[in-house]
Amino acid sequence: MDHDAPLLLVEDLKVTLGGKMAVDGASLSIARGEVLGLVGESGCGKTMTALSLIGLVPPGARVSGRIVFDGIDVLDLPEKEIRRIRGRGIAYIFQDPASALNPFLTIGSQMMDAIMAHGDAGREEASMKAMEMLRSAGLPDALSICSAYPHQLSGGMKQRVMIALALSCNPKLIIADEPTTALDATVQASILALLGKAVRENGISMLLITHDLSIAASLSTSICVMHSGRIIEHACTEELFRNPLHPYTKELLHPSGRRLAPPSRSGCPFHPACPKRMDICTRKAPTMAGDGGHASSCWLNQREGSDA
Repeated sequence: MDHDAPLLLVEDLKVTLGGKMAVDGASLSIARGEVLGLVGESGCGKTMTALSLIGLVPPGARVSGRIVFDGIDVLDLPEKEIRRIRGRGIAYIFQDPASALNPFLTIGSQMMDAIMAHGDAGREEASMKAMEMLRSAGLPDALSICSAYPHQLSGGMKQRVMIALALSCNPKLIIADEPTTALDATVQASILALLGKAVRENGISMLLITHDLSIAASLSTSICVMHSGRIIEHACTEELFRNPLHPYTKELLHPSGRRLAPPSRSGCPFHPACPKRMDICTRKAPTMAGDGGHASSCWLNQREGSDA
C-alpha cells in the first residue's frame, strides 16, 4: 500500500438520476489525516457525491467515473464487498440521525450490531465498547442511553450517538453530511468540537459536507466548492478565504443579497448569475486550472477567457 497516495481519489464522477445529471464530472482527493470541506448550496450535488462513495445512490441512478478508496477501485466492487467498506472503511454520519437510526431497536442494540458486524467482538465486548464510545461522544450516562430508543433522545444526543456509531468500527474515513443541521448554536458548536477531537485523536480523514462556509472553516484543512454538480474551486482553507477566485465562491463568502439566476445548461453553469461573465462563458464551460494547490473553473482566471 502506497501511504503517500490519497486515501480517497475521485475522478470525473458522474451521477445521472431521472434523466438529470446530479453530479457532473466531479474530481477530488483526500489525503490521510485530511479534513476536506465540500461546500455549496442545497441541491448542488454534495450529498449525491458522498453517497456514491459507499454505493448508496437511489435506485435507478447511474454512476460512472473512478472512485479509489485505500487503493481499491470501489465502482468495480460487487455489493457484498462495498458493504464491507461501509462502517469499517468509510463511516457515514447522516444529516438526519432520526432517519438513520432504527426506531424499533435500542441504541445499545444498534451499536452492538454494528461493532460485531464489522469486527470479531463478542456481545459482552461489543456492549462494553458501545458504552465506551458513547462516553467518548459526550454522553456520560451511557448505560441509560444504551437502553433508550431513538425517539427518547434529543436531536443533539442522537447526533452524538451517530458519531459514536461512526467511530466504533475504527474507520479510516468519516463522511459527515451536514452534521449540525437543525441544532441550536450551542449544541452545534459542541458537535463540531467533538468531530474535530475525534479526527485529531484517531488520525481519521473526513469529508465534511456543509452549505455553511463558517462550519467548513472551523474544521477543514482544505475546501472544494461545488456548483451544479461540478467542483468549481479547490484550495487550502486559509487560501480560499484569503483569495477566492471563482465568482460563485465570492458570493458564498460575501452574499450580495441579489437573487441568483438558475444555472445554465450550456457554457459555464454560473454565467446567468455572474456579474463578470464574458461571451465565452455562455458558449463553453471552463475546466479546472490553477497552480500551487489553488484551482478554479472560471474563464476570468484562465488565459483563453482573458483573450476571448
